[in-house]
Order: sequence, then C-alpha cells, then structure tokens
Amino acid sequence: MKGGIELEILLTKGPREIPQRVTVDGPLTGEELLQRFGEGMPYDILAVRVNQQVKELAVTIDGDCSVEFLDMRTHSANLIYQRSLSLIYLKAIEYV
Repeated sequence: MKGGIELEILLTKGPREIPQRVTVDGPLTGEELLQRFGEGMPYDILAVRVNQQVKELAVTIDGDCSVEFLDMRTHSANLIYQRSLSLIYLKAIEYV
C-alpha cells in the first residue's frame, strides 16, 4: 500500500475498448497504472487522458477519475509522436 488512498478508476485501454472499473491504492502515476494494467497492449502507450485531458505518463493520479491509455491509434497520441519527430529533425539539421 503506497499512500493508503483507495482510488476508483474507470480505465479504457485503447480506442473502441470497453471501459473497466478498477480499484487501486494511490496515489500513482500514469506509468505505474500502465505497468499494472497494460499487459498485452498492441502498441506503445505515449500518453494518458485523465478526465478528458491529455497528460504525460508521469502525471500523478490522486483521485477517482477516468483514464484512457493513448497509443498511435488515437489522434492526440499521433500528434505527440509527430511533434517529437519534428523536434528530432530540427535538432538533426541544426548540426548540418
């Protein structure tokens, strides 16, 4: 038991997936939630949507909420990936 707070989370593992209600001891980060419930995910998870707001995996979840794992099949995660590639490209051409 980490902090002694019991959290109820409505967890969606991906687009078009049925949400499931899970109870966890918290607070915990999105990454820790992914480690517990992300087994067998078909794609890498890039971010989480907590109560309809896109957050990084390092976000601390400290209350009851809805959480959705975001991978390349979601528009938000695709934009995050494109932005990362753009920054890598800009860094690469900076040294040319």
